[in-house]
Amino acid sequence: DYVVKRQADNGWFPDCDNSIKYVDQPNTHTLVYTVEGLLYGGILLNENRFIRAAQLTADKMLRRFEIDKKLYGRYNSNWKATVKWTCLTGCAQISLVWSKLFEITNNAWYLNAALKMNDYLCKNQNIVSSVRGIRGGIPGSDPIIGKYQPFTFPSWATKYFCDALIQESKVLKKIHKKPVNNY
Repeated sequence: DYVVKRQADNGWFPDCDNSIKYVDQPNTHTLVYTVEGLLYGGILLNENRFIRAAQLTADKMLRRFEIDKKLYGRYNSNWKATVKWTCLTGCAQISLVWSKLFEITNNAWYLNAALKMNDYLCKNQNIVSSVRGIRGGIPGSDPIIGKYQPFTFPSWATKYFCDALIQESKVLKKIHKKPVNNY
């Protein structure tokens, strides 16, 4: 209830970064944590206002993704990017959210975005390194010198990437069984 009450009309959430320095421009990773909590909490509690709150933010992020062809690592309260790098963990998390929203709404807008985001993540997956722990991994940032886990392959980025691909497979199997609403 507290989080939903604090959500701005444009879907932005104050105070959802885990640092005082960036509280006015949260990292997409922590921003999507908020969205995930509302979405899955709403589903479990059968509370549509939580789902709608999650959807409002997910829609704003999807629109940014459509316009910019990527999601930047931090946004301010007007949904303007404040950095030039991408947080790949946040990208994988939002792909999961969009896939889940497709399951709920049957709106192909969400599925299309999730598929495109997964393609983007696949392009960032390291498939050439011979170093165990790097090959197959997802970097923290794109470019890898970005300020979210620079020069690293955090396990949670790869975990969310795997989750996103599993969710994609699940959704694609379902759409063969029912028509997709294109609106």
